[in-house]
Amino acid sequence: MNSAGAEGNRTMRIALYGEVNMNLLDGSSVWVQSMAQMLTSLPGVEVTLLLRCAEERQVLTGPLHANPQIELIDPGTGRNPRRRLTSEEAVDGLEALDAERHFDVVLLRGAGVTSEACGRAAFHGRLWIYHLSESRPGAEAEQLRQIAACADRILCQTDAILALAEAAAPEHAGKLTLLPPMIPAPLTSDPVPRADREAPLKLIYAGKFAPEYEFIEMLETFKRLRRRHPEAELHLVGDKIHNPPDDPTFKPRAEAALAETENVIWHGGVSREQVGELLREADVALSVRHPMMSRSKELSTKVLEYGAAGCAVVLNRTPLYEELLGADYPLYASGGDEALAALQRVWEDPEIRELAAERCRAAAESFTFERVAASLEPYLRTPTPRIQLSTGEPKRRLVIAGHDFKFLSGIPDRARAMGAEVLEDNWAGHTKHDVEASTSLLEWADGAFCEWCLGNAVWYSENVRDDQRLVIRFHRVERTTDYPNSVNFDRVDRVVFVGPHLLDEAAELYSWPRDRLRLIPNAVDTRALRREKLEGSAFNLGMIGFVPAIKRIDRALDILELLRARDRRFRLIVKGKPPWAFPWMRQRDEERRMFQEAYRRIETAPLLRGAVTFEEHGPNIPAFLRKVGIILSTSDWEGHQVALAEGMASGCVPVIIDRLGAREQYDPAWIHESPDGAAASILGLVESRQFEAEQQRAAEFADRWSLERIMPLWDEVLGLSDGSAEPTQGAVISIAT
Repeated sequence: MNSAGAEGNRTMRIALYGEVNMNLLDGSSVWVQSMAQMLTSLPGVEVTLLLRCAEERQVLTGPLHANPQIELIDPGTGRNPRRRLTSEEAVDGLEALDAERHFDVVLLRGAGVTSEACGRAAFHGRLWIYHLSESRPGAEAEQLRQIAACADRILCQTDAILALAEAAAPEHAGKLTLLPPMIPAPLTSDPVPRADREAPLKLIYAGKFAPEYEFIEMLETFKRLRRRHPEAELHLVGDKIHNPPDDPTFKPRAEAALAETENVIWHGGVSREQVGELLREADVALSVRHPMMSRSKELSTKVLEYGAAGCAVVLNRTPLYEELLGADYPLYASGGDEALAALQRVWEDPEIRELAAERCRAAAESFTFERVAASLEPYLRTPTPRIQLSTGEPKRRLVIAGHDFKFLSGIPDRARAMGAEVLEDNWAGHTKHDVEASTSLLEWADGAFCEWCLGNAVWYSENVRDDQRLVIRFHRVERTTDYPNSVNFDRVDRVVFVGPHLLDEAAELYSWPRDRLRLIPNAVDTRALRREKLEGSAFNLGMIGFVPAIKRIDRALDILELLRARDRRFRLIVKGKPPWAFPWMRQRDEERRMFQEAYRRIETAPLLRGAVTFEEHGPNIPAFLRKVGIILSTSDWEGHQVALAEGMASGCVPVIIDRLGAREQYDPAWIHESPDGAAASILGLVESRQFEAEQQRAAEFADRWSLERIMPLWDEVLGLSDGSAEPTQGAVISIAT
């Protein structure tokens, strides 16, 4: 992004293109309309929308023409009119527009145009891609990795899609960003009107008339409903009857069903504003889809629009909708029989409709243009600082060696941005590696970075040449081993520590000169983590990683018991691999007994039974932290705990049991001598209604560990700059009180 793009008073120009036909009414074309409207709800943002197809009607584009911050480019006009742009023509057009308008962001939706843009690299540093695919191992995942490598940001509709993308392309996880469905603010904020028992039941469906949306089955269900309630009406909105190649009978059958079904009012294709008015008059919306679509990780924009208008929805039960509406939502249905039963319940008990409508309305509030724009604005206003890549020979050739790269965060990306070429030497364990491969990589490199001060650091310190730079990062595990003593420190340029207490201890224990030691905490992607918390999260304690025993899950259980003695709403959610997933645990009898006792206690203690949930280890920590309000750090020992930093960045209140180094890294208000003190502090915040303020303070505190602040500190350490920005301990660990 242009550096000026972050200036508050400067107009930000965004190009938008989707491989959709804006003359048709479907989810993808409505998305393009919504995207333009959502972006221009931000002050100082202008959108240039290049249409794929020549404009034939303005059902969707009318409101865009009326918006002075949106410019529409019609390929059907001008010197070389086109009815429909190819991917190549679309990128040609965007490049020509960019030459005149100098876009800050180019946002694309569609595989063809994305591939074409990535192949040209014309929009380096400002290319945003909307990612639809639910990527899994294989060609799909490889395609995502290729796209992510040239994109500035990858937008994912739901946490579930983001998690799959993160698993498919973990090296690009920092580029993944949540962009949920977006809807206009409701026409009115009035409460959902009470049902009129005397009025006929009025149903509505808006969207595609397609097999996967069970359109013909929906009409059949409506016919069955009318046998009991002949006054019932079904209002249909849309004009796109699908004609699937694999089922040529569908379209004529759908047209026949439309013509033959009484009390169906077909409104055709109408504007979004008119749809909102029709929804406001309806009792129940229908969104029961084919069972195969229940596995989808996408959230239906139509369901949110129904809810925003105060309309109850009959829909499939899926994990996404259970999270959105609650497992006890009363109108879940699968297939015609269950949909009919749900509609019968609505007829017999109007309060069910009112409850469902209110639940849908409340859920939709988080997805308005303004709310989505607010969540996206930090990425637009404060992009990660970018450095022009070198077009010639790489400035440095860096090999990164280690057995576990989970804490590398943005270090390789930073090195590449500074003009370095980076290769990895993946070790199978603390000492196990391919000696021939390591030797070859070291011969190629002019610098080496050892992640962890273990066997890798020993080998590289014995084999590095005099003209090569060697940097080692020291976490926590190393202090319990003999490897640091075996490092040939005369060949080491810098050792980086993640915590001040580790640096002080190592300087004394190994007699390492302090002028070659640096303090750089682990970095976290604070912007990706800062998402809106789910309802009730304030009463959820979170713990990420509970093995080995020094993580002290027993203290977490102590805190939970004390809290639940006062308030049964408190729960503990633990994410991470269980003890039996670690082979070395079989040799640690005492630790195994400790975990056995913890599990026994969870099952038998009255205040703990049913109050502790374990979630498997996996990616997408931001989604996990949305349901957590309090992040626990109960360990006996930590360096700079990434899980705690991530929790704070997400807006969790940190609760830390005192340990060496804690008071140098965190505000003393969050540090407690015992579980009793921790529980008392939590209760005090909740009962005094200071909890939200403390969440905000924690998130602001965590900014010191952001990628933007931490990554530049690696430039001098890795020899990527001339050292003019020498990192200082005070700048990194100063405590704001």
